[in-house]
Formats: sequence, structure tokens, C-alpha cells
Amino acid sequence: MAPSAGAYTRTQVLLHWAVAVLVAAQLFLAGAMETAFEARMRGFAIQGPVLAGAWAHIAFGGAILGLMSVRLWLRLRTGVPPPPDSLPPTLRRLTRWVHRGFYLILLTLPLSGALAWGGRVGLAATLHSALISVLFALLAAHLAGFAAHLLLWRDARVGRMFRPGNEHGRERR
Repeated sequence: MAPSAGAYTRTQVLLHWAVAVLVAAQLFLAGAMETAFEARMRGFAIQGPVLAGAWAHIAFGGAILGLMSVRLWLRLRTGVPPPPDSLPPTLRRLTRWVHRGFYLILLTLPLSGALAWGGRVGLAATLHSALISVLFALLAAHLAGFAAHLLLWRDARVGRMFRPGNEHGRERR
């Protein structure tokens, strides 16, 4: 399949899906991390599957931080495909802010989690919990946008994260 103008690069697509898989895994590992965190704060030993889940959560958080750093660098360097011309200005702004929010949240969540785990519990743990709520709101907005493109507008935008393209036709946002 030939790359099309206005598509994401292969690297952008791979990074998007790698982060998506890691975020999904984090949601499954969150229970083990919460249990381990509570045990640690009370001075109890952490063992077995809970300990393994906590360390996996920490490792995946670090991977998300690294991959999101690369994604941000790549986004700043190469830009992104422009939104469709048919998209109303309000939805263009909303799209831009949802994506910016993802970058901010997915760079800040691993840092706040690391600070909380490292013993700086108060503000870091509170921030980490609050950011998770914001992440869910962003995911809902992102999935609603995906559904709107797929079901309402029936445009090709939904395919951009499935079919990488070339470096042309990008804008910086």
C-alpha cells in the first residue's frame, strides 16, 4: 500500500499503539500496584503476584514515559497530519487539546507515580490519582472522536493510525 499525504509515519503509528497497549496493561496492573502501595505505606512485606504486578506497573510506567518522550520529540520534529477541512473550528480546537492533554498526562503520570512510590507520598500520590481520572476523560473523548469519524462522518480519518504514510502534508500543532 502506497503511503498517503496526511498520514502518520510508521514510527508514529508504532509508538501510538505501543503506548496504547502499555496504558491498557497499566489499568490491569493498577490493583496490584494499589495493594503494594498500601502495604508499603503500612510497613508490610510485599510478596508474590502483588510484588510482580507492582514492579510490572513501575516498568510499564517507565516505558510509557520513554515512549511518550520520543513521541513528543517526533511530533515537534515532523508535525502531524492536518485535521479534515470539514471539521468545525470548535472540534478542531477540542481535538488539539485532547491530544495535548494526552501528552501532558502520559508524561506526568509516570513521574508522579515514581515520586509517590519513592516515598514522596502526599502530593505525588494525590496528583497521580487525579491524573488517572483526567486520563479516563481524555480516553472517552478520544474514543468518541474515533466513533464520530467512523460512524457519523464516515471519513478516512480512522485509518490514519492503522496505515502509516509519508512525511508530507503535516502541520505542527
